[in-house]
Amino acid sequence: LEMEERAVQKNEFRVLYEGPLLRYEVVGLAAGSSYNFRVRAQTGFGAGCCGGPWSPCAMFVTPATAPAVITDLEISGSEPGEVRLKWTAPADNGMPIEEYCVTATSSPLHPSPPSVSDPAQSGGGGEEGGEEGARATSPLQRRDEEGVQEVWTEVYSGVETECTVSGLDVGVVYRFRICARNAIGGGAFGEE
Repeated sequence: LEMEERAVQKNEFRVLYEGPLLRYEVVGLAAGSSYNFRVRAQTGFGAGCCGGPWSPCAMFVTPATAPAVITDLEISGSEPGEVRLKWTAPADNGMPIEEYCVTATSSPLHPSPPSVSDPAQSGGGGEEGGEEGARATSPLQRRDEEGVQEVWTEVYSGVETECTVSGLDVGVVYRFRICARNAIGGGAFGEE
């Protein structure tokens, strides 16, 4: 049994299997790719074996899938409140990449200070401290009864493999992640 990737098609078949079995499972094929397969009978194995004519080529196309994970996100910053993100396009897995999606989340660099309305911490109660239990959150967080929860917000969507995110606050830690999308769907987000 021999195989050739159709994108190459230089009559460069490679041997996948030699043996007595009538079935063979081919693994490790790339998504969205075409392959030619051919087979022939042999009277022996290895050097000096006699083989019959090759079968006609059978073509197989693997289905396309969402793009691969982006693993090389580079983050740099030279201006306060701004970062530049750059990445390399991942494997499109058989369908052209249509766009990239960058999302961000944030958390304060230091834990939030005690609530101003807490009499034990502020030296008294009253209305001056604002809403009871109020705590500052960044625009990429939300507060509910249980505290601050992580929220990912889209900060870029487009075809370029780099973008600049501005309007970032000092004293806040930001995390970014990115995925590529094609007609099949969105690939998994890479590590943050």
